[in-house]
Amino acid sequence: MFHMKRIGLLDVALVLLAAGGSPMEYHLAKTAHEDCDWLLWFAAQLVAAKTRD
Repeated sequence: MFHMKRIGLLDVALVLLAAGGSPMEYHLAKTAHEDCDWLLWFAAQLVAAKTRD
């Protein structure tokens, strides 16, 4: 539940930065969001590997 809330907050930050932030701030927020998605994928792969064993 907390995890989904965190992703929602990142989306809100992206919208706010796109509306009034500098391009660099937007880029950093977008990169952080993509990093979060990558970490979620990586964690899912680890869990899947553990459950297969």
